[in-house]
Amino acid sequence: MHVQNNNVRRQNQPRQTNRFSQAERELQEWQRDSVLSNKFTQDFDGKLEQFFVKARRLIETNAESMQNVIQTLAGEQGLRSIFILLQQNFENKNKENIFSSQVMPFLEIITDVNVLSSLILSRHVGTIYSSLFGFNGSFAAGVLGKICDILERPAADETIIRRLEVSLMFFSRIVDLNSTAMIQQSLHSVAKRFEGIFRDMVIAHGEGELHQARAYLDRLQRRLEVGNSIPKGSSVQRATEALRHPQILQREGPGGRHSNDHANICDIKIMPSWEEISSTRSEYLPVNDPTQWHLGGLDGLLDRNFRLLREDTVGQLRDTVHKTFDSRSDVQKRVYHGASVADCRFDWFIGLEIEVRFPQPTNLQGKPTAEREAWWETSKRLQPGALVCLVNQRTTKLLFCTVAEEKGPKYDVNGDREKPGGALWRRPQTASVLLTLVDPQEMNVKSVLDLYNGTSIHSSLVEFPGVLLPGFEPTLKALQLIKDIPFSELLMPSPELSRLTPPLYSLRPGFAFTLQSLMKNRDHFLVHPNQPVDIERLSEHSILDEAQAAALVHCLQNKVGLIQGPPGTGKSYTGAALIKVLLDSKEQDQQRARPCLGPIVCVTFTNHALDQLLEALLDKDITSNIIRIGGQSKSERLASLNLCAVAKGVEKTKMEKGFASQERRGMQQIEVDFNKLYLQKEVSPTELINFLRMYYPHHAQELFGQDQDEFQSATTETPSFIIGNWVKSGITLKCEPRSVDELQPAKLYDMSHEERQIVHNHWTEEIRATAYKSAIEMVNSHTLAKSRYNHIQDELYLRCLHDADVVGMTTSGLAKRLKMLQNLQCKVVLCEEAGEVLESHLLTALLPKLEHLILIGDHQQLPPHVQNYDLSRENRNGGSQYSLDVSLFERLVNSSDNPMGCGLPFKVLKTQRRMHSSIAQLIRDPSYPHLKDHQIVSSYPEVPGMKRRLFWLDHRVPEGQLSDVEEASTSHWNEFEIDMTVALVNHLTRQGGFNEGDIAVLTPYLGQLHQLRRKMSDSVVLALSEKDQDELNKAGFKNTPGEDTTVVQTPLPHVLRVSTVDNFQGEEAKVVIVSLVRSNKAHNCGFLRVPQRINVLLSRAKHGMYLIANSETSKHINMWAHVIECLRRVSPSRETSFGSPPKEVVI
Repeated sequence: MHVQNNNVRRQNQPRQTNRFSQAERELQEWQRDSVLSNKFTQDFDGKLEQFFVKARRLIETNAESMQNVIQTLAGEQGLRSIFILLQQNFENKNKENIFSSQVMPFLEIITDVNVLSSLILSRHVGTIYSSLFGFNGSFAAGVLGKICDILERPAADETIIRRLEVSLMFFSRIVDLNSTAMIQQSLHSVAKRFEGIFRDMVIAHGEGELHQARAYLDRLQRRLEVGNSIPKGSSVQRATEALRHPQILQREGPGGRHSNDHANICDIKIMPSWEEISSTRSEYLPVNDPTQWHLGGLDGLLDRNFRLLREDTVGQLRDTVHKTFDSRSDVQKRVYHGASVADCRFDWFIGLEIEVRFPQPTNLQGKPTAEREAWWETSKRLQPGALVCLVNQRTTKLLFCTVAEEKGPKYDVNGDREKPGGALWRRPQTASVLLTLVDPQEMNVKSVLDLYNGTSIHSSLVEFPGVLLPGFEPTLKALQLIKDIPFSELLMPSPELSRLTPPLYSLRPGFAFTLQSLMKNRDHFLVHPNQPVDIERLSEHSILDEAQAAALVHCLQNKVGLIQGPPGTGKSYTGAALIKVLLDSKEQDQQRARPCLGPIVCVTFTNHALDQLLEALLDKDITSNIIRIGGQSKSERLASLNLCAVAKGVEKTKMEKGFASQERRGMQQIEVDFNKLYLQKEVSPTELINFLRMYYPHHAQELFGQDQDEFQSATTETPSFIIGNWVKSGITLKCEPRSVDELQPAKLYDMSHEERQIVHNHWTEEIRATAYKSAIEMVNSHTLAKSRYNHIQDELYLRCLHDADVVGMTTSGLAKRLKMLQNLQCKVVLCEEAGEVLESHLLTALLPKLEHLILIGDHQQLPPHVQNYDLSRENRNGGSQYSLDVSLFERLVNSSDNPMGCGLPFKVLKTQRRMHSSIAQLIRDPSYPHLKDHQIVSSYPEVPGMKRRLFWLDHRVPEGQLSDVEEASTSHWNEFEIDMTVALVNHLTRQGGFNEGDIAVLTPYLGQLHQLRRKMSDSVVLALSEKDQDELNKAGFKNTPGEDTTVVQTPLPHVLRVSTVDNFQGEEAKVVIVSLVRSNKAHNCGFLRVPQRINVLLSRAKHGMYLIANSETSKHINMWAHVIECLRRVSPSRETSFGSPPKEVVI
């Protein structure tokens, strides 16, 4: 079924000239009324009612009107109107009428979801709520008390529930937007009255229509409970004692190790300080036992995820810089010594830019330009976006930066246009790179200026290959900002099984999910939130098998739905069916004018998986109303659906245009003013003259006379000569020179030589200090202005996203745009690949308005990837105590017997449609005992040119020695397996019948991948994923001349995929050739001792799989022992077999 959103949201309606003119006239009339609001004398109530009713109608017209109304209400006249309204005496017989006709329209304006989610209006909304708060919350408590008076009166009116919802939302925003609201006892008292009102309404009306009111009340109470538990003494402990297990903390807690070690993660700077890098003490890292955390509850969970993620990412930066200056360390690193800041300049859009210059690497000095250019190009060093650190060990200055793009075309001496990055190779002796500060705070800007002034020129530039700031910084910042998370009660480890309830939006009376679009004959089939479902009937008459049907119903009926999908069981297929059902329900809500779900946010870990998911929605004709966030898509079909492309077709409002123009002009002026500053150590005579005339006019007059023009016409002596001559002259005294303060009134020419030096140095320092102060103020002003400027663009983006059916992004993309997305009215988040996503990344995906979370993954396949092996459970030397590579998905489904387990119910898909039965058997017994084979897999053809579809070629040829490898790498390779793999690939491709991607070669090691690429690139064209290529570059493996690494136009049978096992998860091929590499007397099989990795490796092939390995090396691993035993038992059809070690192999 094609599901398309035809209900255009009011904020994004195209402006038709006649209608907009009418709306504009109504807005102008209303604004005139706001000016007259202070002069209401006759028909006072009528005018107030008309004023706020009209305002409510205007905010529903379009974005333009809404923005103008809120801006007006936040102004002096608007606030006065609000206070006139709320200061009325409700203690008369008309208070019911006053509330319904005047107060309710105002509350509906100030709690409108579009108003509250608007970034451009956040300052105006904050002004209104702050004004209503009053001194210590007294005015707000009074208003809320009057509202309680109304709500406490018995009423049969059907609007009573709506009144309670709006009032509780208003109360909640009062608390959210005023930092001291949580500790005001007057507000706690009002909250208790609202609790009583809610209980009475439940008794009178039942709970059916009060679910939304309960959600607002629960959130309000959680916020106020935090206020109640704020300690009176220390601000460090954050309401945790009541939540903490009585067991005594056995580990040293956080704080005191160095300048960046704090108990509160909000106080920790993302990038390490010099003291942190120099510290010899281990960081505080919370273990996977909540009783050992220094904080309890949600605070402890966020604290653990922040610290472990920071150690996994920033920790490697810290250790690299530390080892750079450790003479005992021989660690690989990219360090450019002798670096200095050659220039500081300002760009209105980017901000402060730093040009750092350093000597060309030794191997390039004296080389011709073309050779230097080729080396920098192929080495991929200092590419735009790369993370670097400018370090000066003597002054302990430490500046983390990213490499910036060179702006504008550059031309060589012949007038030819240079390639980007020319500053690295243009000069024969020196290279330069343009940088921007990661954190442009005052201390860092001052450090840049000190380095620019030559305070210390002998710095080192340290590059961190393969480390990109957007990969971790947004997530870490997001974890610091999070104060509350939906479903937090379910995310916490619990010794008891948690009880799941339906999504809040589905509890509205009469709501049901319709599954008609999934039924084979388009029959009606409804799923109610709290009613049993005939799964057998559903699977029989729908496009789903029984396990898929059960999983779909489980996800629809529970606010946290969990699906485990073993290989080939249709995880993505089931996910697409869920999206189809949710969009059908959204369309029904829109037709009935009910509050709808908003866009469904689909999140994946990789860009590749995101492209596949969104393309599947297009292919299945589920919806084309899709927006993809992020610029890393490889899909041409999704290019027009990118957020930036969609936003180009939406017009800004007048307010947005005006604000954007104002901020842009301000930033452009900062650029002009900054670039006029004298920031270098040497102060020019002109600057000194101007400074003296402004601050020391009597000294200026003494040196240069009254008027500079008169002075220049009267003498041939230059200002530089006069200043220099004055500084060098003067008698030398034997006594102590006078201080600067004593010299202020003295005549310049009466000063001694030493005193003149003192005064001149003082002038220079003052000029520099003034310039420094101005520079820092400008950078700070620019940071704020750029944030406001970005909010204006984000406002436009939000309008686009609100209109979409599906919004897709990666987890890191979501964290990067978290501030914007927190304002998205989204109730459903669906995450694929959930078993591969770090918990910290998924926590940031739990947006504030979320009511329904669906996680689809498989914790028995590869876990999340961690950089620091010490934090991985695979590390048998203590890594299991941290287990950072346990995903949130795995933790939620783990038994509550596990210290971090939550024991939530989940569904498992059971029928696989990928692997031939003989291949599926390898993973069925050890991993998925209930896995069934669909009948389609029994009809797979044999592999052309092969007697058997499943074969292990056993050998005893040892792997290569690490000392033999040309690249400085710790990876592994096996020459024998390389030759056998190449021979088998050549044999298969000669058979014909294979299309692009039908054959894949897998190996666990980058070293083997690199050697395979070298050997096979002469005979076939290889498809190498971007992720594999990035990892090869990071590991130091370089392409050889003429080596192909990507698919090009060539006959399809010659194109095959070569990949590491880890980067092939989620992929499949008809034929898979596996080189296990490890072959040694120590029986060390390395990576392939991990069951999850073995599981992935064995489950990629559809028709045939061929393993080349030494069975003696791996047979002590249980899962490999099972595989070897299966293959030793030759089947009657001789489809599988195990080959004995060859004494002689002919290739």
